[in-house]
Formats: sequence, C-alpha cells, structure tokens
Amino acid sequence: MAAGTSSRRAERVASEVQRVLGQVLVQDIRDERAAAANITRVKVTPDLRHARVYFALLAADGGDASETTAALERAAPYLRRRLAHDLGMRFTPDLEFFFDEELDDARRIDSLLRSLEHGDES
Repeated sequence: MAAGTSSRRAERVASEVQRVLGQVLVQDIRDERAAAANITRVKVTPDLRHARVYFALLAADGGDASETTAALERAAPYLRRRLAHDLGMRFTPDLEFFFDEELDDARRIDSLLRSLEHGDES
C-alpha cells in the first residue's frame, strides 16, 4: 500500500472515530464530565493502532479539563468496544485523550478582541 493511501485511510478512520465517539458521548455516557466533552479532532497513526482524541468542553464555564480527561480515560474500554462494534475494524485503535488547547486559545483571543472592540466604542 502506498504511503498516500495509508494516510488517506488513517484520515477516513479518524473521521469515523470522531463521529462514533461524538455520538456515544452524547447518547450513552452517564458520567457528566465525559459527556461534557466535544470531540474536536482525531489523529490516527498510519498503522491504525493508536488514536489521539482531542476534545473541548461544552460547559460555558470551561469545566475542568483534567477531570474530563480522567473520565474519558476511565470510559476508554467501553468507547473502544463501541468503536469495534460500530466500525467493524480488524483492530480498534488505542485511545489517548487530550484537551484541545487550540480551541481554548481561539476563545480567549476572540474574548480579547471583543473587549477591545467594546472599549473603542466608549
């Protein structure tokens, strides 16, 4: 298999992992900390054995990213079983969860720009 083919497959798998995890978190997870996570992106290794799952917090107050990460890690065995069932893959990737700081940074920048905008009006 060519390198480009394997990277396209990894991208397709990442997209499907993101879709399934998003659905499972909304519909099936009882732990509110894990359910508050919004999967923003997934990166799967070319061999499809590992997935880095990035999340943002849905709560307006931002919540606690470390508590959410811990809750997602506790739910990882269940999430992998669901992925195996829903995706029907030969191997289900190991899941690692990371708080998506890029989104948090973008929110902070947006907030600063809004405060500057309102400061100029007065």
